[in-house]
Amino acid sequence: MERLAPAELNVGSSVTAITAGYMSSSAVSDGGKLLIWGYNGYGQLGNGTQTSVYEPITIPLVGGHEQ
Repeated sequence: MERLAPAELNVGSSVTAITAGYMSSSAVSDGGKLLIWGYNGYGQLGNGTQTSVYEPITIPLVGGHEQ
């Protein structure tokens, strides 16, 4: 999916950091949640599948670590 203009992320909180890759992106919310979306043909999004995701989803972080 390509977009030529910015789009609002409906993640329920503010975003403090964002990355943009060739076909996938990620963000960190002000609550410390990791959000990912985009192409996932090789499992690079880390959600345990190879299914692409077109709306942000939360990825659980390893327990015991804080941002």
